[in-house]
Amino acid sequence: MQFIYVKLVLAITSIVLKCVGLYGEGQIMNFKAGYIYIVVVYNLSIACALYSLMVFYMATKRFLKEHRPIFKFALVKIIIFVTFWQGLVVTILFKLDVIKPIKGLDATASAQFIVNFLICAEGVPLSILNVFG
Repeated sequence: MQFIYVKLVLAITSIVLKCVGLYGEGQIMNFKAGYIYIVVVYNLSIACALYSLMVFYMATKRFLKEHRPIFKFALVKIIIFVTFWQGLVVTILFKLDVIKPIKGLDATASAQFIVNFLICAEGVPLSILNVFG
């Protein structure tokens, strides 16, 4: 449950940091920018949420067995975990010049575009799997 609140606080913090020029998106080694701290807190929150989900499952698995919750829990884990890490990896690849910016966009905007596109592309099959899971 904390994940929702932490994500909201991090989103607001990110907006404020961007407005005052202290966010430093993609600057993983810049400890004067807020990006690295947002990434660390977000990652810890994800780990806590996934651990809590597993503890919940372990406590209720015999009651939920007929609803086949493992598949749905796995989908939730995939959505939360993969979207976070693919965003981080894409940002790093742009910063290392492994991926070149999209024509007309800088590296940061190109990374955001690719991450958002991947989330949309992955969302369709994952939502279909969730309906049938």
